[in-house]
Amino acid sequence: MQKTLSLCFVVIIMLANCTQATRGAWEKPFYTDEITQFLISEDAKKVVFVGDGYHYIFAATQPLVDALQWTGRKSLKASFPEKFKLNGNNEIVGKIRISSDFSADKEQNRWLEKHGFERHTNPYFDTYVLYIDISGERFLSNGVEIKQRSNLNQTYKVKIETDRTMLSTLGSIALTPVAVAFDGVATIGMVSLFVIAIPFVAINEVTGSAPKVFGKD
Repeated sequence: MQKTLSLCFVVIIMLANCTQATRGAWEKPFYTDEITQFLISEDAKKVVFVGDGYHYIFAATQPLVDALQWTGRKSLKASFPEKFKLNGNNEIVGKIRISSDFSADKEQNRWLEKHGFERHTNPYFDTYVLYIDISGERFLSNGVEIKQRSNLNQTYKVKIETDRTMLSTLGSIALTPVAVAFDGVATIGMVSLFVIAIPFVAINEVTGSAPKVFGKD
């Protein structure tokens, strides 16, 4: 009887270990990067996240540009609701959640509705919400130091899910196209980059970190 119980115990342990190993095999690896600056190109075509050793360059979609240029943008809040995803070609995709509380200002509410924000109702207050998909590419920063004043009060942690095949392509990451001129102005190609002064209160839903201010007027 004792031998039978011991054998059952061993089998249970083996099954538990197999389950954990299987879960680990299917779960995709990820890393956390700290974003210290958020830049936009002068022609409003590119958005750059400056991370720890990497630059993430995204195409600036029209909904994002509209939000950045809106005169009522002080009411907006932004967060990253899920992990960014990076493939073996260093192509990265992610989602930004932008929201604004329902306002007594009818013009503000009309602008939000016109630009695709959906009104969410709850017992305490209504909120307008818009999800924006962004895509781009990851580059090695190659020691390029952007000296323009950071628009983040603190670093902003973002989780990035990676492809397992990337283990064999670590040396194939391109160097950043971002350069810094003698006057300290950052450029991408021949186009200047500017710190985005967006007063978004960004609550990182992925990591649960405290709210941080993205920028000021």
